[in-house]
Amino acid sequence: MLAEEEARKFGSTRVALDGKPLGFRKIPEWEEVLDPETSYVHLTSNNTLYGTQWQEYPDTGEVPLVSDSTSDILSRKEDYSRFGLVYAGLQKNLGPSGLALVLVREDLLGLALPQTPKLLDYQLAHEQRSLANTTSVFSIYVTLKMLRWVEKQGGVAVMEQCNREKSNLLYDVLDDSELYKAVADPENRSICNVTFRLDDDEMEKRFLEQSLNEGLYALKGHRDVGGIRASIYNSMPFEGVKALADFMQDFERRET
Repeated sequence: MLAEEEARKFGSTRVALDGKPLGFRKIPEWEEVLDPETSYVHLTSNNTLYGTQWQEYPDTGEVPLVSDSTSDILSRKEDYSRFGLVYAGLQKNLGPSGLALVLVREDLLGLALPQTPKLLDYQLAHEQRSLANTTSVFSIYVTLKMLRWVEKQGGVAVMEQCNREKSNLLYDVLDDSELYKAVADPENRSICNVTFRLDDDEMEKRFLEQSLNEGLYALKGHRDVGGIRASIYNSMPFEGVKALADFMQDFERRET
């Protein structure tokens, strides 16, 4: 809801879909009839907290579709021509935090409201070739290295295949388990963030402590929701995910 809160500073807003009544386990069905005067529809392509991801984007007709794709950019093939604007922080699949990649349709440039800060006016960024201010050369350099690495691996299509293999390995363990409970419903599961719970907080604590002993780090869920979260972005090798899957099965055998 952070995007909606920020948008309210510039005009009236309306929440078209809300996953809260569903416990954020799934993305609600799109049944919205849009007012043709709607400026845009905003969504987040991948929910890192709960491990859900849009599989089919809503048809918004002539209303521009805007996506925060920070956490799954380059993780799978996308038809970006259907979007009016896509923005993504670098820090998940592209490079260091502190910069964002923005894709915007040219006919949407020059429409910023007067109160928009200049550094958020994409028309200015376009005119100045992203050099309206002193930029972070190091972040751009690392992003270049990452893009070349993705290309060397075979491109985004290969990244998607690898990410599906990694996530399916973990989801298979979850679906075959009597101990672990996947958070996201199967039809909306993320290939970037696999989230699950155990029976109680104490067991989750033991899981996290023992996972550290096996060299498995950063598995604690987001502070706002708890649980366990495996973030398996492009840079995570299959071997690392396999090690986690093996540990999960060993832990279940010991606990049951």
